[in-house]
Amino acid sequence: MMITRQHQGKQRGAVLIMTLSLLTLATLIAVAGMGGALIQERIAGSQRQIAQAFLAAEQGMMTALTTLTTDAAVSDWNDQDGILAALGGSGPHPVNGSGSAFWTADVHIIDPEDSDQPHVHQTHITVIGQIPYTGTQRILRLALARYPAGDPVPMGGYTCLGNGCGDPDPTAESTAAWHDYVHRLLSAESLFTWTSDALAEVASGDGIPCLRDRMTAEHPGLYQIEAGATVDVSSDVHGAGILILTAPDSGTGDSSISLFPGGGTFHFEGLVILVGGAEVNTGTANLHIEGAVIELPGDTPLAGSGLPADTVVNHHLPALERLTNVGLWDPQRMTITPTWKELMSLF
Repeated sequence: MMITRQHQGKQRGAVLIMTLSLLTLATLIAVAGMGGALIQERIAGSQRQIAQAFLAAEQGMMTALTTLTTDAAVSDWNDQDGILAALGGSGPHPVNGSGSAFWTADVHIIDPEDSDQPHVHQTHITVIGQIPYTGTQRILRLALARYPAGDPVPMGGYTCLGNGCGDPDPTAESTAAWHDYVHRLLSAESLFTWTSDALAEVASGDGIPCLRDRMTAEHPGLYQIEAGATVDVSSDVHGAGILILTAPDSGTGDSSISLFPGGGTFHFEGLVILVGGAEVNTGTANLHIEGAVIELPGDTPLAGSGLPADTVVNHHLPALERLTNVGLWDPQRMTITPTWKELMSLF
């Protein structure tokens, strides 16, 4: 009987040890589970912060894109300070409802001379999205490439482009664009040309081709007067459209155009283009231009403008806009191509 009691006591001790072991194991599993849950929660929180920082940087990037493509205040993409000011400064710029913010860290303008595409205007904008009081950051770079398209635009009432100008203004790119535009105009079927041997059916009674026989202010047209031609302005003439005054291609010979015999006023609304050193002689006639004048002398040195000194030139945008309405001029516009990439992430 004593042996039996001792055996039962040993069994009861083993159960206690097993129970304690299982309890310890369950506790360890529970603690490990709680630790894993805390880690997962921290990972989820970190991922949320990373996503919020990215959304903040993306918001800054979209703000820059919208501002630079629609804001009239950003007229010069070559003005780094002007671009940054239009974007509201460097920041921080809070993102509504997220607790995050973005900074415009850098505006970098690519020098066309350092690019393999000098006709393309490139601007890089670096934006940082960040969660305040944390080290979480996402850094994105927006690259904007502007491709010129359409016809060139006058920059004022009078502009001289080319080596023959005393102070060429502004770039060889602009000069080439205007020459290409003139070449297209001179090939147009609607072009009417006065030459030194103009046809008799457009001549007035004295045998001199008369401007008022062809031009009206109500219907803008495309006209050319070649050097050596004599055109009658014996009475007032009011025309509109594009008037191209051309000198001989060889650069030699008569480069003058006579508005003769004078005494009237030639009032023209639109665009007047002087090519190859053409010079206008008005005698006693008056010449008024509402719109813009472009002079393309080429390599021919100019002592002054090809227009008489008393010519009145007013930069008049409505007169130029009429050219668009009749299909003679499509103002230059910019095609913008945006791309972006992520530079760095800090968690």
